[in-house]
Amino acid sequence: MSMMARREREEAEEVWVPRTKLGKLVNEGKITSLEEIFKSGQRIREAEIVKKLLPDLRNEVVGVGVVQKQTDAGELTRFSAVVAVGNGA
Repeated sequence: MSMMARREREEAEEVWVPRTKLGKLVNEGKITSLEEIFKSGQRIREAEIVKKLLPDLRNEVVGVGVVQKQTDAGELTRFSAVVAVGNGA
């Protein structure tokens, strides 16, 4: 079984239980688009909200890099990532 098929099967088996007021509204079908959320100024705090509103959204990590900065206290390490997100069209 491919990695993609396994991930899709695992996601289908999971049942989303919303933890925020916005999540509950999306799950009940009272909010049906991201535009409504952006106009109201609410913050999306659950990834499942986007998954519910945009079910065909895909992402692919294009690159990950390590950025190091020398400070007086030592090295500060950070990571940078480039991710492509879309519906494949």
